[in-house]
Amino acid sequence: MLRKAIAIVLTVAIGMFALGNALSNALSRKSPEAAAPLSVYSADAHLQLAMQEIGSGAADGTLDVTRAQDQAMQAFARDGLATEAAAILALAQEDADQRAATLDVIDDLSLRGRLLNFGLMQSAAEAGDDEAALAALDRLMVLYTNVRSQLIPAMAEYLQDESTIPAFEQILRADPEWAGSLFSYRGGGPASVGALGRLRVRLGDQVTIEPAADRQLLRSLVNADQWDEATALYALLGGSGNATGGNPDQLDWANAFPPFEWQLADERDFHARPSLDGSDVAVRIDSGRGGDFATRLVSWPEGATHLWIEHTMEPIAQLSDMSVRLTCAETNQVLVEAEFMPSVTAAQLPQTDCQWIEIALAGRAWTGRTGLSGEITEIRFGS
Repeated sequence: MLRKAIAIVLTVAIGMFALGNALSNALSRKSPEAAAPLSVYSADAHLQLAMQEIGSGAADGTLDVTRAQDQAMQAFARDGLATEAAAILALAQEDADQRAATLDVIDDLSLRGRLLNFGLMQSAAEAGDDEAALAALDRLMVLYTNVRSQLIPAMAEYLQDESTIPAFEQILRADPEWAGSLFSYRGGGPASVGALGRLRVRLGDQVTIEPAADRQLLRSLVNADQWDEATALYALLGGSGNATGGNPDQLDWANAFPPFEWQLADERDFHARPSLDGSDVAVRIDSGRGGDFATRLVSWPEGATHLWIEHTMEPIAQLSDMSVRLTCAETNQVLVEAEFMPSVTAAQLPQTDCQWIEIALAGRAWTGRTGLSGEITEIRFGS
């Protein structure tokens, strides 16, 4: 089940090994073949040669270190603390138990080393020890920040197995700096995204996540139709729900966490900007501009028959170029689209089984015509 995650790390590991380690002298870096025989003490050149011989073990998510053993032995003989060389020798052992035991001994010696931590991850995964496998992957993420983005998919792959969530919780409670990268990861299928949402909700405020990462996760959950996780995350983030505090049928203008709150256009000549007290939004659509200027998701309003929009938009003669559109979020089917009318616009709600609908307010000021401007003063559900 975790083979794909190991294979992802393997791909990154091979790339890292191809770059080689930072060696202690210029000759070792430029020509390890020439440097190796010249020093009976330095392990660097032999380790560099060993790294060049590491390959992929076909499609089984392992490293092929067969051709690297001789140079690794030379490096280890010169430096008993060369953990990467020791890790190569450990991975060359055929017996899984012996291989795991050797890696554990090297692990006690040093937690550093790309190959060492890959070997520890592979060994732990073979033994079904998710906690140890993730701990090794965590160390790779901490020590080698330049490949962190390439390792995130392996983290997400582990999450496809629900049984790994407790191990993830334990690691993330330490608040690693890569946590935000994990929660804003856009790859993976619905299962991975849903698991990320459940993990984020379980962690609550025990992990430091930038609002931008939470917003990305929230949008990813909606896009993956993971509605339970999306609504739970929105509640965790302090979402206000559909309504204002004073009127249960009236929508507020909160815009911190779209798509459950408003996503508002914010350009100089095309914008919808909330007032300081949040009671309305000022809309500006200059000549030649247009499109959706305000969108948000709302849960289906039980018992309501209309969506009412009160506004001061002008010029009145161009209101036919403004509209409100309601779309079923689950199916992307447009349920109704209505043009703006002077002062008050009413969109009749159809019969539907949709649980979530997207409201989109749109307008266009055609080139050569007067721009549209005014305020949306109220938007509410009712009869």
